[in-house]
Amino acid sequence: MTRIGLVIPRKPQFLDMNQIVEHLRSKAEICLFVTGTATDSIKQWGFEIRSADNPQRSASNSLWYWLFSIFGRIPKSRFNYLIMALFKAERDVGWQRAILRLVAYLRFLRPNFISFDFFLKRLKIYFPVKIEDIDVFFYFTELPSEILLTQIIRTKKPIVAYVYSWDHPCKQATFSKHVDRYLVWNSSMKNDVVTLQDIPPSRVQTVGASQFAYIKRYLESPDTQVTTPYDFDYYYYMFATYEPLLVKQETNIARTLAKTLSNINPHLKLVVRLYPLQKRIDLYDVLAGTPGIVVDSDFGKTQSGVLMAENELRNKLDKIHSAVAVIHNGSTVGLEASYLDTPTLVLDMRGYDYGVSVRHPLHLQKFVHQYQNQKYLLDADSPNVIRDLNALERTLRQVYESPNDFLDYNRALRALTPLRDVNDIAADIMTTLIDV
Repeated sequence: MTRIGLVIPRKPQFLDMNQIVEHLRSKAEICLFVTGTATDSIKQWGFEIRSADNPQRSASNSLWYWLFSIFGRIPKSRFNYLIMALFKAERDVGWQRAILRLVAYLRFLRPNFISFDFFLKRLKIYFPVKIEDIDVFFYFTELPSEILLTQIIRTKKPIVAYVYSWDHPCKQATFSKHVDRYLVWNSSMKNDVVTLQDIPPSRVQTVGASQFAYIKRYLESPDTQVTTPYDFDYYYYMFATYEPLLVKQETNIARTLAKTLSNINPHLKLVVRLYPLQKRIDLYDVLAGTPGIVVDSDFGKTQSGVLMAENELRNKLDKIHSAVAVIHNGSTVGLEASYLDTPTLVLDMRGYDYGVSVRHPLHLQKFVHQYQNQKYLLDADSPNVIRDLNALERTLRQVYESPNDFLDYNRALRALTPLRDVNDIAADIMTTLIDV
């Protein structure tokens, strides 16, 4: 039986990732290489566990880590990298967060000439992890230990990575030409990996989007009955940012949207869905007293060990399905909503006062114009893209009166990534792991 080394920092927080792992478990032996603390949830998973949390400290390694943190190459879509780096910095506090933010800006602004593979070649391994009995290694998007990746590459063990999200090729700086196969959603995303990360096309394969598999289950379930969650008409505004300054701009927009909806119909509400990964609820306090806004934070309360359980995912789709329209600033949820016949609107309001200097790297317009949004969401000819404040009320009124006029955009988006069952995707991953 094939023996797979699954490299993870912690137990996956997304339901579909866990489903993929369970499918692989049914077809192969899995050994976990854990780069963080082996928590109770990981121990209770029932796999053999090997610690890969070994920093391999030395003057040489420290020097190369420092050089790569400043001068390491980042994707051609540079702003995507900055957003991700600042997101990671927010996980720390005090001076550690300040240093990480400074490093992120330095790397964003300075020339980048050290490739990830060049960096890996310079690392020294003093305490290797036992990997001789592993046939193939697998991870999601980014192997969370450069030292372990270096060891795997030097022992010529095959490596397969599933690029979990559409924006990962645009923002990650750890794609390696030594990975035997990158698995992606669709042919367009394959092109992103090739052009942004300089990965040979022969090493990129399409398998579908596992994080959309729950939509397929929702649409095909014979007992699916849409539960209208609110007894009023509403537009669903989906927050998508983590960095506090970006969150502040989203809350400013939410208040503008609520005011605009009251001009159209005083009974219309704006339901604001908070960003699931954002734990600082205080950032949203300003919304509590705003007329016409209803805050949706009814998720993440499951005890199942995942960010959102199946019933919470279905509730999200119920809310999307029942809304007059979904509004966002460029996020994965815009793609998710396109699979339902609820108009999806993207805010690209040039000239709007976001409360931040337009020159600031974290001006929300820069977030909106990230690579993947520019390529997939900001259709220049679509009425679904609201391009200035003057068009805001007109578009919101039109979608309220004639929603079918806005559905061509949904159809075009969902055609990019046909829905697949998570077990079918996992089966293709397993086939690749065997054949690579």
